[in-house]
Amino acid sequence: MISFVSGKSTLLSPLLIAEGYDNVIITQPRRLPCNMISERLNSTIYSDLSGWAINGAESNVKAKMVFLTDGLLRERFMNDTNFITEEIKLNKSVVFY
Repeated sequence: MISFVSGKSTLLSPLLIAEGYDNVIITQPRRLPCNMISERLNSTIYSDLSGWAINGAESNVKAKMVFLTDGLLRERFMNDTNFITEEIKLNKSVVFY
C-alpha cells in the first residue's frame, strides 16, 4: 500500500508557530480530520498546542493552532464579532490556510 502525505496540516502549522505567529487556523473539508489531525499533533509534540472545532463540538479552541471545518469558519466570520479583534488585525497574528 502506498501512502502520500504532503504535511500541509501536520508540518506547516507547527513551523508557523515556531516562526512567531500567535494563531494559526487550518481549515479541513470534513469533520473527522479536524479532531484526528489535532490529536495527532498533540501526541507528536506532547503538548496541547492544537485544538479543533466542528459544528456542535470543540476542544481547546483557545490553542495556538485550531482546526475548523470550512463551514464553521464561514459561520464564525459571519456571526462572531470577536472572532477577529483589532489587536489581531494590527499584529497580523492569524494565518488561515
